[in-house]
Amino acid sequence: MTEPTPEPQPGPVGYWIRSITGVYALVATEAERDLWTEVRGWAVADEPPPAAQICIVHAETQQTGCIPYEALDGAWSGLGWAAGPPPEPLDPANDPVLVDPPLTEPGPPGPGPELAPAKTATTTTTKAAASGARTKE
Repeated sequence: MTEPTPEPQPGPVGYWIRSITGVYALVATEAERDLWTEVRGWAVADEPPPAAQICIVHAETQQTGCIPYEALDGAWSGLGWAAGPPPEPLDPANDPVLVDPPLTEPGPPGPGPELAPAKTATTTTTKAAASGARTKE
């Protein structure tokens, strides 16, 4: 009697891509794949080997991370994590944390602080000169 052939497990649906550092990611559409490979320097790849790092995303929170591919079949997938796209690259010109807010026009001048009248410094020489006293030469 022959043993029944196990049914293939459904794998991730999409396109695997790989960064120049060897991290794999799974994108859903051809347009995403083309963006990452033609514009952002990633390469089209086959399914990653078990020990390769892959990008993951949490289904509810949309948090991202990287784990070994073999770990995804374990507890990680049961906790809502799945293979996903790489995180969007940082754009320092548009990041609100890194970019100073635009300058605003100054408002009308308000009342300034009250300034105390300036004190004049007097020295012994100044007092002597004012009194007409002569000093020894």
